[in-house]
Amino acid sequence: MNSSLYELVYISSAVRNLDDTELNQLLTLARNNNHSLAISGMLLYADGIFLQVLEGEQQQVLQLYKEIGADQRHTNLLMIHEGLIPKRNFPDWTMGFHKLETDDFERVEGFSDLLKTGSSTNEAFRGHPNKAHRLLMSFSECPSVVPSIDSV
Repeated sequence: MNSSLYELVYISSAVRNLDDTELNQLLTLARNNNHSLAISGMLLYADGIFLQVLEGEQQQVLQLYKEIGADQRHTNLLMIHEGLIPKRNFPDWTMGFHKLETDDFERVEGFSDLLKTGSSTNEAFRGHPNKAHRLLMSFSECPSVVPSIDSV
């Protein structure tokens, strides 16, 4: 096991809903930064909520998380899981992405719970990191996860 391979899962609320252009700009920046830091991961976005897993060298991931916390596009940042991992779950993605639409909310297990919490989105997965991890992993082999939202 690579003792410094580390993952961190967090959730946050956007200060306002982002349109497709803003999401693409965010993804381009994240992918460039993650590539230079050897960080991989997955980002889900729906109705103003971000759920993300980052994986890589522990110091790099923690530094990136600190920078994400300073990003003015979101609030209510909450780390819901962190720890060492034996291998990457998203080895080929500097940042996989899926934008869930309203009709996806009930179909995707776990996300409807997240959205039902309203303004306290952070409470949905508090104490349930496996639920968040399963949700993110459900997209690891999903054909609808695309390099950019323009491709949808």
